[in-house]
Amino acid sequence: MSVSPQIRPLPQQLWFQEIRKLSQRACIEGQDVEFVLRSAFHLQNLAPTPLKRLLGEPVEESVYEPLLEKDLLSAALCLVETPVQKGGMPQLQAAFDEKASREMGKAEQQKLAKDVLLTWLLALLEFSTQLPSAPGRTRQ
Repeated sequence: MSVSPQIRPLPQQLWFQEIRKLSQRACIEGQDVEFVLRSAFHLQNLAPTPLKRLLGEPVEESVYEPLLEKDLLSAALCLVETPVQKGGMPQLQAAFDEKASREMGKAEQQKLAKDVLLTWLLALLEFSTQLPSAPGRTRQ
């Protein structure tokens, strides 16, 4: 899905600040996983243009919403599919392999969905520290 002309990508520093806030929210015990996944989806759509290559084009919202309602793990994996395929986030490949290897109960799916999302968010934050204009970094 390409971002509509009315929606402009966020500036890189602001986007990473929002990723940081979302990762903190995802760590809160009892946090609604569906809400955090939905927020991550919208942030993915607002990603700065240079990061689009890493993140890939998000699926259409009309495709993503039913995933959120039926299968949170599939929704989480949908967010990270392009970076994993490109080899940019190998730490997430295990989640794809685990989902493919067995059936899980709803609670187990929610936990793994949260773990996938948190791993994705933390990998993005780690990536941000490698950028020249990373938030919170001082230039020397």
